[in-house]
Amino acid sequence: SCCVSRWKEAYDDYKRYLRDREANSQKYLTLEPHPSHSPDSGPHTRSVPSSSLRVGDLVMLEKNQRVPADMVLLRTSDLSGTCFIRTDQLDGETDWKLRVAVPTTQKLGSDKELMMLDGEVYADAPIKDLHTFIGTLTV
Repeated sequence: SCCVSRWKEAYDDYKRYLRDREANSQKYLTLEPHPSHSPDSGPHTRSVPSSSLRVGDLVMLEKNQRVPADMVLLRTSDLSGTCFIRTDQLDGETDWKLRVAVPTTQKLGSDKELMMLDGEVYADAPIKDLHTFIGTLTV
């Protein structure tokens, strides 16, 4: 029984390793300044694996795409700045939850304006409650 239990634990660890490796290799688009550095040229996107995402990256998410990290919703394609997310991977709840973008950044008309924004986000330390976030965006 002891050997069977260890083999099962090793197998479970291996499967978890494979799932983590797959999740970390998923590609996401990040907004970056145009390489020409011309003020008239807008931002461009670069595809990066989720394992390469860093604090401060501007990530463009598409419909039905998994959110790869804790993020602040700056702007949505909906004029009201709303979107719906599911948190079933975190808490098992399968219903859709409404999220609203930061009003200041939602009002910006383009990705270029978003890239030109000089701001800083203050966020409290993580807590267990997935539905509570305390933070401040200073522009």
